[in-house]
Amino acid sequence: MPDAAAPPAWRVRERTARRADLLDAARAEFAAHGYAGATVEGIAARAEVGKGTVYLHFAGGKAGLLQAVLDDHLRALQALVVEAFTCSEGPARYRFWVLALSAASYFRRQPDLLRIHARELPRLLASGEGGEAAARLGRLTNELVGVVAPALGGGGVPSAVAAHHLLATLFGHLTTLGLQPDTEAGALALDADPPAVADALTALVFDGIAVRP
Repeated sequence: MPDAAAPPAWRVRERTARRADLLDAARAEFAAHGYAGATVEGIAARAEVGKGTVYLHFAGGKAGLLQAVLDDHLRALQALVVEAFTCSEGPARYRFWVLALSAASYFRRQPDLLRIHARELPRLLASGEGGEAAARLGRLTNELVGVVAPALGGGGVPSAVAAHHLLATLFGHLTTLGLQPDTEAGALALDADPPAVADALTALVFDGIAVRP
């Protein structure tokens, strides 16, 4: 017999759909105005709901929505790293190219997330609000280094250091471009062909910058 205390299936589907709509609205609001300029009223208007509905689903209001947006985003990036370095075969250079291609495609499909990633993660880490966010990022970084490092053994650089370098170059580069979406450099991250971005980042990581005499 079904649990009499459990909500009906249609109610669960409705709540799940409403939460997804609110997260979509929050992403758009944070990307357009930044966390400081975003408002719960603006998020509610984008989702076409009342302000009370926002707090019903996210008791923390604007802060709770940002945390949920970033949590989903970081889980997606984690999945890209795991897929590239544990499911792909071949040398480390190829696996990094697969990751760079996936990341460039991910951000091209979701430019709002590139802007949020570039602006809000550094802000949280640099502010007093970033304690738990910094701890979560630290745990995630260590986990991803553990995923990438085994593919980099045997070189002259310790594999953990090399893994940090690969990840920092990829996500640091895209983060920097996300800070200037209206410039030519920002257009590279948002509009360029993802394979071209992957080629450029892979050459940067493995070959360095060729400087003319």
